[in-house]
Amino acid sequence: MNSLQLLCAVVAMFVALAVLPAMGYRHIACEHQGDSTVSCPHGKYIKVLSAFYGRTDANTCGHNGKTNCLARSSPGIIKRNCQGKQSCVLKPQNGIFGDPCRGVVKYIELVYVCTAVPLPYEVVTCENNHIRIDCPAGKYIKIVSAYYGRRDANTCGYNGRTNCWAGSSPGIITRNCDGRSWCTLSPKNSVFGDPCYGVVKYIEVKYQCKSPPPPYQVVACEHQPDVTVRCPAGEYIDVVEAYYGRTNAYTCGYNSHYNCYASNSPGIIKSNCQGKTSCVLSAKNSIFGDPCYGVVKYIDVKYECTSQVIKNVVACEHSPKEAYCPKGKVIEVHRAYYGRTNSRVCSHNRENTCQASGSYQKINKLCHHYPSCTLQPQNSVFGDPCPTVGKYIDFDYYCVPSPYNPNQVTICEHNSLKVECPAGKKIYLVDGFYGRDEEYSCNNGPISNSNCKAATSYGKLQTSCDGKTWCSLTASNYVYGDPCHGTVKFLKIKFNCI
Repeated sequence: MNSLQLLCAVVAMFVALAVLPAMGYRHIACEHQGDSTVSCPHGKYIKVLSAFYGRTDANTCGHNGKTNCLARSSPGIIKRNCQGKQSCVLKPQNGIFGDPCRGVVKYIELVYVCTAVPLPYEVVTCENNHIRIDCPAGKYIKIVSAYYGRRDANTCGYNGRTNCWAGSSPGIITRNCDGRSWCTLSPKNSVFGDPCYGVVKYIEVKYQCKSPPPPYQVVACEHQPDVTVRCPAGEYIDVVEAYYGRTNAYTCGYNSHYNCYASNSPGIIKSNCQGKTSCVLSAKNSIFGDPCYGVVKYIDVKYECTSQVIKNVVACEHSPKEAYCPKGKVIEVHRAYYGRTNSRVCSHNRENTCQASGSYQKINKLCHHYPSCTLQPQNSVFGDPCPTVGKYIDFDYYCVPSPYNPNQVTICEHNSLKVECPAGKKIYLVDGFYGRDEEYSCNNGPISNSNCKAATSYGKLQTSCDGKTWCSLTASNYVYGDPCHGTVKFLKIKFNCI
């Protein structure tokens, strides 16, 4: 290499890493020259302005006459690798991007700025795969945007059709991930439905990792006016801790007698407030009993405001309880454990820091995406995390629309049918009735009323089929009663096999 060539190479290197005031930093990583790291100063984050792998000029990374070749998937891959991070590694390899121009030396060009505002992480996973997204310890996931479908032609393989996405997917992904330290995403039609048949789809998610807000705290004193707990519009109360009694000498006036509380108060307060936009706290012995006669007591509540209604079930050791959702909805597990974290729940106990390892996973397997489940708070199920201490299951969950596409069966009056699920799965009813809701099915007789349903039919269908591998049904007035005399009726059910 002569001196002129050396000078040109040095100039090209500085241009490659130059600060372009109008555009940001420009970083070049040449093929066959190893990985290259892009970094921002401490406290700043990479914001990608443009990126590609290929060649758009004749001189970068050595002279080559062929230009204008780009790997179509490269902008998205590079952005997902670097966006919102303090640093990232660029790997200019055909194995990552494909080879857009065989025999030509290519390069990655990344134009970016460093911003003090943390940018969302971006992840994409292709149909029928799965991916886990995580936040560091002490942080939780906040979904910024999410969808299942296809919005460009190149992600997850080339496809000319774009701009299709499942309308339910943002909500399903948000419910699955928001507020958790990690979650798993599975881009499948069985979860989201198929927004564009025959097209390869993917999940694309943008999210941030945030510190959880501290819980609000409200105190309502005995012999003083009631206190209202309220969340902003569109948010719901999630009770973290609550009791009626006295645990210090100074709240609601000085009293040297403290450390007393009503053992039933956490459950009463939680049932009054949990999942509501507001609730009223009345600090009265007539509600909770008097845990310390002659002492001024108070209600102390710590709570958070969440964007979804969270239901709660507490099942004390050896006392099973059922968690359930209304018709057409299923359980989405939020928090769950077997052990003890509060000395006031399920009668007083000083030990309050034990949880059975793996209890969340067992409860999740039992309840997740089922319309109902029975919680069995027993050492034989979860093991004993703290011997001699009374334990309980504390279970928080959402009720969400079922992610499955339900099966539908119609049985004409005076006919019978066996309804069954594949081996290893059970029937769970989404909807069902005996009567008529349209004029086209089972129309081989008189129809004077096309909007009638037997009031008890859904409950009887649940008794006959829910939780079973198969059931035999007969469409008959004898079984369900006659909701519309003189009209030929049918039995219609929608169900999932889970």
